[in-house]
Amino acid sequence: MGTFATIPFNKLTLSEANIRKSATSPEADAELKASIEAAGVLLNLIVSKGKNGKRVVEAGGRRYRAVAELVKEKKFPRTYPVPCYTLDANENAEQAALIENTLREDMHPIDEYEAYSRLHFVHQVPIEKIAAQFGTTSLEVQKRLKLGNVAPELRQLCRDGELALDALAAFTAIETPEKQMECYEAVKKRTHGGHVPAWMVREHINDSGYRSDDKVIRLIDLDEYAARGGTSSTDLFASVKYFHNRELVEELVKERLATEVQGLLDDGWKWADVSLDFYNKPNPYPKILDPVPTPEDEIPAELKARQQELTERIDAIEQTLNDAGDETDDETFERLEEEKGEAEDALSQVNHEIEMLDKYSDEQKAVSGCVIYVDHNGQIEILRGRVRKEDVKNAAKAAEADNTGTDAGSTSEPDGSAEEELPNLSQALTQDLNRWRMIGLKLDLYYNAELANDLVDFAVICRTLIPAIHGRWSGFTVPVSLHVDEVSTGTGIEDERATQTLRELESICGALNLDWYDPEDAVASWNNFRESCPTLGKERMKLRACCAALMLTNPDDDFYRCLINDMDTVMGKYWRPTAKNYFNRAPKPVLLQDGTEIFGDDEFPHKHRAKTKADLAALLDERMAQEPGPDVWVPSLMR
Repeated sequence: MGTFATIPFNKLTLSEANIRKSATSPEADAELKASIEAAGVLLNLIVSKGKNGKRVVEAGGRRYRAVAELVKEKKFPRTYPVPCYTLDANENAEQAALIENTLREDMHPIDEYEAYSRLHFVHQVPIEKIAAQFGTTSLEVQKRLKLGNVAPELRQLCRDGELALDALAAFTAIETPEKQMECYEAVKKRTHGGHVPAWMVREHINDSGYRSDDKVIRLIDLDEYAARGGTSSTDLFASVKYFHNRELVEELVKERLATEVQGLLDDGWKWADVSLDFYNKPNPYPKILDPVPTPEDEIPAELKARQQELTERIDAIEQTLNDAGDETDDETFERLEEEKGEAEDALSQVNHEIEMLDKYSDEQKAVSGCVIYVDHNGQIEILRGRVRKEDVKNAAKAAEADNTGTDAGSTSEPDGSAEEELPNLSQALTQDLNRWRMIGLKLDLYYNAELANDLVDFAVICRTLIPAIHGRWSGFTVPVSLHVDEVSTGTGIEDERATQTLRELESICGALNLDWYDPEDAVASWNNFRESCPTLGKERMKLRACCAALMLTNPDDDFYRCLINDMDTVMGKYWRPTAKNYFNRAPKPVLLQDGTEIFGDDEFPHKHRAKTKADLAALLDERMAQEPGPDVWVPSLMR
């Protein structure tokens, strides 16, 4: 057992095998130094016996260096007493240092890996014992040790802060360091020399295979995949498994769906295909045959009554919301929105049940086919009545032959429906979207100082000089007031990105040079400002830009688009749609149209019209979460 004692600073020396190699932040070191100067060294160093009566500091190097600086600055004497724990001959200095470091400021993961690696592979300490001594789990120790499979160059990039830990972890799914570096260089090239994010590494790995969380993998027998020679690997976190043999996976899926294919062919369809990348390729079918509608008198009376009841209920709720406007309290608004959503879901289900009564004729089946695909929930779906390019003429003939004065056997464009006027967004959602776009626009305006200054001049001239000369106001609304426009993120749904953007704007304004301003004396403020003008330089442009941002009022849509085009504004930097702030609040027809744009798929309404509004919102939210960059889809009001 070692001993505790105070040792003069000049009797200590720092070990060359210090565990921590990654630098801590200058701020953290400054805080530690100030703390030691004020209260002394409160936590002991771990030392071992060295040569010539010296004690070697094995752990506590930051505290040692802080005291060294204070000694150098003559604030502490060279003999300053430092509390120390001296290891005996049987104690492992490296192990003690690692334990001590984990109890202080978090070590860099690469430091942990190297220390764990030396303990396990050099000192033969079992993984379970390492985990117990450091208060962690065996799995966490194994994860750190697995970093040893990563190329040393990548580990160094992580230590230097040029590669995030999650990105480094993603490389552990690649078999060799050579292939890891090839992947790194390929992704680096895609980012034009920027940082390499984890999702792009995983995407690169996945180009030739499938992930375990892919909907397709749910359909195959993993034992059969392995038995046929399929290979797989996992990354550091073992949360995702990569199946590298794409062709084998697809072969197994098609075997799994062979029964469905044969059933459709037996039913008279000309062809039936399995498509595993249906969402990711352009629509190959120029025409879609609509089934023969069920005659009105053959639709069950209870379905028609339910359809009318729900339609009237939705109309009544919308009328209530529109009549109340801003006077509706949050609780009532949320209740009505929830009731409306439930009614829309129920109406969608009724409409779907009515549509399912429609049937395809034998003539239609003879010139068209079916696509079997896997939806985002891993469910098998079938799209019927798809016409290949070579069958378009025959499909038109079939429609003419089958047409008996109704819409029977008609064809449609890939969007599957006639052009319909989409319902309006609710007043509350529209107001929130306007607030959020204003916040982003204001911040972008600040960063475009030259344009901001032009806008201020434009507003002043239009609001003062034009009326003075022409005796009347401009025939348009100038979107810059001569007072500060109060901006908030809205009183309804909180949005984290919009809030961060607003805080950034507030922080910028707070950091501007206003030393010349005297809140009690206008003359003094003016004189101070005049005196400081020669030294303000670019700061003066920033002041005017900030004023422009604060005075900008909500412009009409045309002027808004003019500004974002002038500034090349990417609204996705400041706000992005989620289930909470947008999708759950938009009407279902709008979501179906949005899905067409988000997925780049004209058939999106056909594929998903049977879904509830809640399921649609969740699907679109999931897709948006897969787009981490700023260049993301936003509603038309934000563009």
